[in-house]
Amino acid sequence: MSMIGFGLNSSMVGMTRYAHQAAVAAGQIARAGLEPEAPAEAAAQATPAEAGGGAPPVDLAGSMVSLMLAHRLFTASLRAAQTADRMLGELANLPSRSDVGR
Repeated sequence: MSMIGFGLNSSMVGMTRYAHQAAVAAGQIARAGLEPEAPAEAAAQATPAEAGGGAPPVDLAGSMVSLMLAHRLFTASLRAAQTADRMLGELANLPSRSDVGR
């Protein structure tokens, strides 16, 4: 595989990975605040089985950081893919060896 093809493939893998990471973070952000918060007295009186049920609380700040990081990494992968595409275009426009002396 050529270096340009490798760069294009790596960029596509990165974009797929970071799009998934962004979707996960966005889902966590969307869920934040939707779980009802139990009053402190009820939480203190709950048995371990009752207290352990449901989804874990969402770290909103961590999810926002993850979303921003995924966005920046996706953008970097996209720019790398665009650069590889431009390089392929330039290579396609180069004259062949048989055309050089004409």
